[in-house]
Amino acid sequence: MVLRSLDRAEWQVTRLVRLPGGGQADHLVIGPTGAYLLDSRAWGGVVTVDHKGATITPGGRPETAWTARGQHCSLAPAAAALGRTVSTTGRRSVAPRAVVVVWATFPERLAVAGGITYVAGDHLVEWLSDRSRHSDRQVALTGRHVLPSRCATSSDR
Repeated sequence: MVLRSLDRAEWQVTRLVRLPGGGQADHLVIGPTGAYLLDSRAWGGVVTVDHKGATITPGGRPETAWTARGQHCSLAPAAAALGRTVSTTGRRSVAPRAVVVVWATFPERLAVAGGITYVAGDHLVEWLSDRSRHSDRQVALTGRHVLPSRCATSSDR
């Protein structure tokens, strides 16, 4: 697992995090650049991110492309709710950033849509470590997506 390469003196990694309201995320990572709620996705195909979220194109066949509207869509609200419940110091805590770790071909390597950051799995540790140097505005200026997302509503399912 790539998270094992993080310095344990600086980073705390918790596996299988129960979320307020039910469900779970794969990891909660807390370190010098912030807190991150991670949900890993091993999609089969090429992943792109736009205003609809993550679109997966299997085998280079555009006619079979589909947009992921699953559990990862609830990650941003779950991260916000987790931030409200985590504080044990009596001070206001910062909600962890919602991150989908993409284990598939993901040419962009980094994209943001609808409050969710999508990061290529092989780029995750570098991104976590360098996070203080990158803002969403910088991501937008480098040509990557910072877009609202349209995750599934009950009528979409």
